This record gives sequence, C-alpha cells and structure tokens, in this order.
Amino acid sequence: MVPKYIGFDIDKKKTVACVVQEGQKNRYQTLRTELAEMHQYLREQGEDGSPLHLTFEISGEAGYRYDALRPYVETLTVSNPSKMTWIFRTSRKNDRIDARQQAVLLSIREVPKVHIPGLEVRQWRRTIQHRRLLVGRSTALKNQIRALLKAHNVTPPERGSWWKRVNRHWMEQMARDWSEVCDESGQYRRLGHISKEGPSVVRWLLVESAWRVIARSPAMRAFYERVHGGQTDRRKVAVVAVARKLLCIMRAMLQTGELFNASLVGTMA
Repeated sequence: MVPKYIGFDIDKKKTVACVVQEGQKNRYQTLRTELAEMHQYLREQGEDGSPLHLTFEISGEAGYRYDALRPYVETLTVSNPSKMTWIFRTSRKNDRIDARQQAVLLSIREVPKVHIPGLEVRQWRRTIQHRRLLVGRSTALKNQIRALLKAHNVTPPERGSWWKRVNRHWMEQMARDWSEVCDESGQYRRLGHISKEGPSVVRWLLVESAWRVIARSPAMRAFYERVHGGQTDRRKVAVVAVARKLLCIMRAMLQTGELFNASLVGTMA
C-alpha cells in the first residue's frame, strides 16, 4: 500500500490535517483538538491498510500528544517550526498551508525533527525545572528579608551566613515580636493596608478561606459585617480583617491543640 504522510496543524480549539499520498490529491480535514477525535481520524485513515506517517509541531503539550498518538501510526515526528520556512522556502502561513508543509516535508524526509524523550525523562526534567523555580523564589524572599533588615540597620546576631539555624530562629522570633507590636490606640487596632510582602498565593488562599468562613460561621460573618459597617467600599478591608483573624485563630489552635470555638471569635484581636 502507498504510505500516507499526514501533517497536523494544531491550535487550541481546532486541528487541520493534510494527507499527502503519491498519486492522490492532497486531502484536508478539520478536527477538534481532542485526542479522541485525532484517534478516530487516524483509525479511519488506516482502514485501507496504508502505512501512516504523522508529524506535528513542537509545543508545550507535544510530549503527551506524542505518547497518545504514537500507537496509531507507523512513525511520528515532532517538527521544529523555526527551521521549516527556509527548508520549504515560503513565508505564507495559514492552517492548511502549515499542515500541507509538514506533510510534504515528511514525505521527502526533510522535516526538522525534534527529539521527544520518554515520559520518565520528561517528568525528571519537569521536577528539575520546578525545583529551580522554588529555589529562585526562595532566593528572592531571602533578598527581600535581608534588604528590609538592612534598611533598619539590623543584622543577625551571629556572623557568617544570614541563614544559619541560629540566625533563622532569631528572625522568626523578631517576626513574632513585630506582629504583636501594632499601632494601637485604646480598644482599636489600626492595621493599615494589606502588605504585599511574601508569596501572593498565600494571600490569595487566606482571602479565599476568609470568604468561606464568612459564609459558614455566623460569628465570623458578624465580625465581617461589623468591620464593613454596611459600607460597600469597606468590604475588601473587612475580608482582609477576617483573613487576619482567621490566621490568628489557626495559630492559637496549633499552639493549644484546641478545636475552633465560635464563642471566642469576638475575644480575639
């Protein structure tokens, strides 16, 4: 049987397929970018017994698509689009042209190939990249802490690394002390605007948790309503106040081992 060379031009919602086969006109079909539909298309193309050779361009999702489509074809080649233009000698681009370009280059064995490592290697690489991201964030936070302390002419008690255990313990104690020394006047505590220091995801989680506890705890909802006092422009201030109170409650629960007690909500700062 005469081989079929298939080019997939894949975007977020649709995939244009082009089949190049000797002695036949080029054939095009538009699919949804879903693996089930791609599988069905390849099964239909192989029903006449023709060997199938498939190619598509590299992307962030190329690895899992390669694993999912490889069993349906004789060969699968992931291409490098940045090298295709000069090989094919055209700068025109649309979905059909891109799909045909890939299929034609595949048929003459001129596709600029990208190596796709196995799943285990890809997972290992992602783990390394994630660790690199975490290390970068950790370094950025350390630099922020060091800059903040230096701005107040404060240095750790022990010489050497700022991050040795004794200096970290000193910083933790200082942070606890600072959190307890707020700007107070009588029975009111002025907290000012929410700080933008630290990971934004933690602030997001605290605020999301605050909305949940407002919906489920009458005591916390009463506190929320008392803070915003019916004023629409104070609702953000109120939810931040609930988030802070929730954090204080969680800290107290961890220290004492006690369960949440709604009757104590009004007694906590």
